[in-house]
Amino acid sequence: MEILNRLRDVTERLSVYDFGREPSVPAELYAYAAGLEKIAQKIDGALADLFPATAGEAGLRRFERLLHLLPEGEMAVRRQRICERMARRAGTWSRAEYFQEIEKSGFTGTWSEEPENFTLRFHFAQGATPQQMRDVFSASYRLLPAHLRPAADTRPLTWDQIDAAAMPFSHWDESCICWDAAGA
Repeated sequence: MEILNRLRDVTERLSVYDFGREPSVPAELYAYAAGLEKIAQKIDGALADLFPATAGEAGLRRFERLLHLLPEGEMAVRRQRICERMARRAGTWSRAEYFQEIEKSGFTGTWSEEPENFTLRFHFAQGATPQQMRDVFSASYRLLPAHLRPAADTRPLTWDQIDAAAMPFSHWDESCICWDAAGA
């Protein structure tokens, strides 16, 4: 163990222990080295997960969740999608392109901008389903610059509507529908 050798070198140089007279010292240093080795492995793993090119499965899933990407495909493809998304700067979408994407997501209704609240408020047409709301919010979070947030100008979903959507909690949690929109 490299850590054990370094511990032994440091303690010998500093004359902290006399290895010849204290037989328990090597065992004690070995125990410290084993613990430090585990910590070093965790640090190495955390450093590897900082970058998409070296991230493991768990690290890639975190990137995908933050960037609203689906975790599908080979690792190389997933890494490429993450890098492409991270390279896209906020504001590179024009207003027209943004609203075209929102309409493609199935949104029916109107919207209004509230610059003082950094909000784009959606006024959903009567009878909008939770899935339609989810798609609009998901598209908005993918496309809006980070300082803007979408909001729904609608009555909160009732528990009956939530039950009728038959989505598990994990889907609601990842749905990009704010909790203000649920639970009237």
